[in-house]
Amino acid sequence: MSILRLAMSCGLLWPKRNNAIFYLALSPSRIGIDLLAVDDWLVADNALYMQHNTFNLYGVNLNGCRRTEVSCNAITSTDHNLINDRQAAIRNFKGSDPLISCNEMNWTTNGLLFNGETPGTDVRGNKMRKHRWGLHLGNTAVIGTQEVKGNLWYFPPVGSGLGALNQHQDADLYPFTYLPAIISGGNTEPPSWSPQLWFLVDLLGSNYECISDNEGDYCSQFYAERCTGCLTELDERVASGEIENNPYTAETRWALEGDLYKKLDDHPELRTAHPDLEDFYTELQGSAIAAFKGVDDAQIGLYDLDANVAEQLVLNREQADGLAVQIAAAIDALTEPNLSAAQRAAALADLNGYRSALSQLVAYNTSALHLASTSKVLSAESVKTINAAIGTSALIEANQKAVNETHLATIGKDVDEFTTAQAEALYEIANQCPMTGGNAVFKARAMYQLIDGSVEFDDVMLCLQEGFVIKSVLVHGAIAASVLPNPADDRATLVLEQPLEEPGTFMLYNAQGSMVMSRVVPKDARRLEFGTTELAPGLYHFTLRSTTGAVASGKLAINH
Repeated sequence: MSILRLAMSCGLLWPKRNNAIFYLALSPSRIGIDLLAVDDWLVADNALYMQHNTFNLYGVNLNGCRRTEVSCNAITSTDHNLINDRQAAIRNFKGSDPLISCNEMNWTTNGLLFNGETPGTDVRGNKMRKHRWGLHLGNTAVIGTQEVKGNLWYFPPVGSGLGALNQHQDADLYPFTYLPAIISGGNTEPPSWSPQLWFLVDLLGSNYECISDNEGDYCSQFYAERCTGCLTELDERVASGEIENNPYTAETRWALEGDLYKKLDDHPELRTAHPDLEDFYTELQGSAIAAFKGVDDAQIGLYDLDANVAEQLVLNREQADGLAVQIAAAIDALTEPNLSAAQRAAALADLNGYRSALSQLVAYNTSALHLASTSKVLSAESVKTINAAIGTSALIEANQKAVNETHLATIGKDVDEFTTAQAEALYEIANQCPMTGGNAVFKARAMYQLIDGSVEFDDVMLCLQEGFVIKSVLVHGAIAASVLPNPADDRATLVLEQPLEEPGTFMLYNAQGSMVMSRVVPKDARRLEFGTTELAPGLYHFTLRSTTGAVASGKLAINH
C-alpha cells in the first residue's frame, strides 16, 4: 500500500512537503509517496525512513505524471541487505517533463530508477550514497541527454552493482556529461558505469550545484526554472525518424511523437529551428495525436473560470471579509447597556445593511459558480463529441479515447459516480501493461481509485506477459529450449533443458514482429504444450522470458 497517494490531479505545482514518513517492516508498507497520473506537483523536503528492503519498495514513485518536481527529499533505509532488484529511493515510470533534483538517497538497491520513455526529464544535483545501482535506466527507459547536471556519487557500488547503469540499447545516443569535480564531498563521476560511452567528460561545461542555484541554496527556493519550449536532441531524433529502429516499440514512438507535437503546437516558433520539425508537425495534422492534443487542452480548459468572473470572486471575498468584521462590530455595539432607542435603531439598521450586502455577495457568488458549473457541463459535452469522432488504429489510441470519454462524462462534469459499464471499461484499461497501453493506463488507474482504492496492479507480471521486463535487474544466463515438432501442424510443445526457477512467459511472434500467442510457463515446468491450428502457415519466432529478461529464443515453422 502507499502511505501518501495522489491520483490524477492538475494544478500549479501543488505541494506535498515536509512530511516524515516511517515505513513498517511489513509487506503492506511498500511505497512512501505514490503519484499516479498527476500534473504539476511539487514533492519536496520529505524525509522517508525504510526498515525492510524487501517489503519497502519505493520512496517516491511517479507513474505517468507530467511536469512533476521531486526535490530535496531524504530517503534512506536502516536495512543494508540490497537484495530486492525492484527497490528504489525514487522511481519514475513514463510520463513527461519530471524534474528530479537535490535529493539524498542511501541504502536502497537503486537510488534513481527509470522505466519507459519520459521525454523532458531533468535529473540534477542528486546525492547517491550506498546502492547497488545509484542511477539505473531500465531497458525501456528513454530520458534524453543530461548535460553537466552535477549528480553526485559518494561510495563504490554495493556488491556486483554499478554506480550508473543504462540497459537501453541506444544508451550512448543520450549521454550524461560531467565536469570531473568533488562537490559537497561527492564525485560528479560515477565510480563505475555501463555502457562506457553513456558518461562523457565535458571540460567546457559547468556542473549544476544545489547550493548555488540562483545565488542561493535551491532547497530553500524550489520551483526551478525549466525551459518547456526548449528543443532537445531527443526531439530532433523523433522529428527526423531516427527512433524508428528496433529498440523502440510502436507505443514508445507514439508517446514521444505526441510529446513533441504538443511542444511544437504550444511553441510554434520552434518549427523553424530544425528542417525536420515543420515537416513532422505538418505530417501529424489530422492524426489521432493531433486530435488528442486538442482534447487534452480542452479538458484542462474545463477548470478555467472566466478571468473577469474569477477577479470579481476574489474582490467579493475581500468585501465579505470586511463585512464580517463590520457585522461583528455592529453586534457588539447592540450589547451596550446604555443605548438609547434611536442609537439601537441606528445600530440595527447598520447591521441589516451589512447583512444585506453580504447576502448579495453570496447570491452573486452562488449564481456565478452555478453558471460556471453549467458552462463546464456544456463544454465537457462538446469536448466529448470531438473525442468520439477521433479515429483510432492502435490500442494505445483506443485507450486514450476511452479514458477521455469516461473522464468527460464524470469528473469533467463534476459527477462523482461511475456506471457499471464505465467502471468495467476503466478496469480493463487499468489492468494493462503501460508499455503497450500507454499513459492512459495510469489515468484509468487514477480514476478507478475513486471506485476501489484498495486494488493494486502488478506491472512486472502484466508487462512480462507482453514481452517487457520493467524490473530493475540484469539479464542472467540463457537456458536451452526448443519447440517440437518443428515444423508443427496443429500442436507443439516447448521443451526446456532445465526448469525455470520462477514463472515465465512464452511468446510467439509472426514474421512482421506482432505477438500472436502468450502463455504462462509455471515454475519448475519442463514442458508446455500449445495449439497452433489458428495460426497461419509460416515462420515464427519465440521468446521465453522470466523476470530476469529473455532466457531463451528460437524459431518455429508451422505447416498445416
